[in-house]
Amino acid sequence: FWIGLKNDLPEAIDYFAVSHRKPENWFWISNNHAVPLTGFTNWCAGHELNHTGPTIGWDLCIAQVNWGECWMAFDCDLYRDTGHGFACEYRDPPKQILSFPETIDKLEFGDHKYTFYNKLDVSWNEASDRCGHNLHELVSIESEAEFKFITDEVEKRKTGYWIGLSGRIKNVDTKEVSWTWLTNFDTSDVNKINYFYNWCSPDKSKQSEQALCSFITGDELCWQPWDCDVEDGLANGFICESENIQDNLV
Repeated sequence: FWIGLKNDLPEAIDYFAVSHRKPENWFWISNNHAVPLTGFTNWCAGHELNHTGPTIGWDLCIAQVNWGECWMAFDCDLYRDTGHGFACEYRDPPKQILSFPETIDKLEFGDHKYTFYNKLDVSWNEASDRCGHNLHELVSIESEAEFKFITDEVEKRKTGYWIGLSGRIKNVDTKEVSWTWLTNFDTSDVNKINYFYNWCSPDKSKQSEQALCSFITGDELCWQPWDCDVEDGLANGFICESENIQDNLV
C-alpha cells in the first residue's frame, strides 16, 4: 500500500541519465507540507534513499510492500505491484490551552446574572466564545440602571472589560459603522436592543474600521472600540450575562 513518502527530481536534469537519488530529495507529505525524511527508515534492499545504481528518471513514490515489511520505490502513477490500497493518517488538532482569570465574581442585578472574569488577557472573540460555552453572552448594557450597576463594579476593579457590543462596516466609502449588542434576552423589543450608548469622547464609535469590538474602560468608564483579535491588556477581563444561574463556569 502507498505511504506518504515521495522523491521529486529537480526540473533541470536529464531524465534519461539519472544516476542516483539524493537523500535530501526524499520527503514526507504531512498536513499539506513537505517534511524532509529524517530519522526512521525501512527500505527494502536496492531501494535505499541514496541508492547509487541506475534509477528510473521520473518522480518516485513509496509503497510498503512484502506484507508490510519494507519500503520500495515506484513510479507515482503506477497502480500495479504496490498492493491494493493506501494508508491515511489523521492527527488530532492540538488541544487549546485555556488561561484562567485571577478571580471570578458572580453577581446579580434585576433578573439577570453577571460573571466578571478578572485579570485575564483574551481577545474579544475568545471572550465571546467562553461566555457562549457556559450558555451566557458577553454583557449587553441596555439601560442607564444597568450601566450604573456595571460601571460601579468596573470602577471597583480599575480594569477594562470586554462587553457584547460589536460593529460592522455599514458604508465602505464613509467608513460608517453600525453597532449592535449580542443580546438574546429580549429580542422582541428591537428599540431596547440598540438603546443605550456611552462612547468615550470624542466619539470613538467612528475611530477605525478595524476596531469592530468594544470594551468598557477601567478609568473613564466609557466604551472604547478595539480590534476583536487583540489581547494586549487594555481589556483585562470580560463580563458574561445570563438570565439563569449557571454553575459550570470555567
